[in-house]
Amino acid sequence: MVILRSKIPDIDIPTVGIYQFIFPDEKNVSDDKNDKTVFIDGLTDKKLTLNELKSNSKKFAAGLQDKINFKRGDVLSIFSPNQVDYVTVIFGTIAAGGVVSPANPTYTVEEYTFQLKDSGSSISKVEIETNSDMVYVGVLPFYHIYALTVNMHFTLYFRASCVVISKFDFEPFCRIIQDYKVTITHIVPPIILALVKNPKAKEYDFSSLQLVISGAAPLSKELSESFYKEHKIKIKQGYGLTETSPVALLGYTNDSTPGCCGILLPNLECKLINEDGQEVGYNTPGELCLRGPNIMKGYLNNKQATDESIDKDGFFHTGDIVKVDENGYFYVVDRVKELIKYKGFQVAPAELEAILITHPAISDAAVIGVYSEEDATEYPVAYVVTKQKSQRTNEFSGEIRKFVDNQVAPHKKLRGGVIYIDQIPKSAAGKILRKKLRENHQN
Repeated sequence: MVILRSKIPDIDIPTVGIYQFIFPDEKNVSDDKNDKTVFIDGLTDKKLTLNELKSNSKKFAAGLQDKINFKRGDVLSIFSPNQVDYVTVIFGTIAAGGVVSPANPTYTVEEYTFQLKDSGSSISKVEIETNSDMVYVGVLPFYHIYALTVNMHFTLYFRASCVVISKFDFEPFCRIIQDYKVTITHIVPPIILALVKNPKAKEYDFSSLQLVISGAAPLSKELSESFYKEHKIKIKQGYGLTETSPVALLGYTNDSTPGCCGILLPNLECKLINEDGQEVGYNTPGELCLRGPNIMKGYLNNKQATDESIDKDGFFHTGDIVKVDENGYFYVVDRVKELIKYKGFQVAPAELEAILITHPAISDAAVIGVYSEEDATEYPVAYVVTKQKSQRTNEFSGEIRKFVDNQVAPHKKLRGGVIYIDQIPKSAAGKILRKKLRENHQN
């Protein structure tokens, strides 16, 4: 078996719960560290210290247990944009012995209902928006995060402060970097592209910014070099998935190779598998399979998906095709799994296809992801077979897009458009041949 191990020495991982790890014995923590501001809302300037986080999360845990009989193992789902109270709800739920099921705040009623049922959530805490046509019960938030850390050392005692924003808007983002003197920012390739192409970026002072870390989708060598040429700020990539908790690869800060998504982190090992299921070595593309203490135990209530993703040797199959050189530098080449990555969000083609074929004028459909160099992200594109060829008009394409877009979260919209086709290519077993569609699209 060709197994590659991290070139960085393993680290000791304490056998202690995450809550106890973040909030250790008081005698080992100075008052200065407890009073440190650890989270800041970049839009409202609301701040949260380590002491406040610990106190608030304990109160939240007590409230869950005393007021609503929340028990160990119960699941709490949280639905809201990003804000500083995020961590209070997360750590409070953990302190109460519960499980958190965070939801994307842009989900439709149907999408969120599915998650609530699938996760077995007994409580839903959400932020109510009066301009929404969706009705929920509750008041406490969850949000997806773009975190801006204001120090080089984010470790056990929160030596850094994290500035959070509820959503990405270009100028507020730039202002936050300038006003809070951000030193490290974790962002996605479309934001890096905006920082290169948007002339307004030159109106802001980024002199405090020492490092940009890109994740959620591959960052091209060309875009990485363009960013550095424009701003003279170090930039590197990381790689990970929810299933890897989440980081597995990270580039060196002082020796970052453009296009490289990093090296294996400590305690991790991997193997690369080709299309024939054979293990391959250096400079040969293969599916990245990871094993280590940060790999998930499995998918909740889905043994089949777990068995399909984690092999008998304990390696998690990521679905990403990578190459690794003799220096241990990894490069993402392609994807095996069918998920589309739109600005860091995952889009399942099968979900969009299931909606498309419910349209009375559509007999069959397939969805693929097509990469946009202009926007540095993938867009979902629908290939559609209509029942009548006379329906294949630009006007009907717009109707199809609207039909789908009205039923899904914003990141799942058919931004790549609709393409008419006589027949969806499929295998003898009826599986959609997406690779063939992608090849045809490129031609």
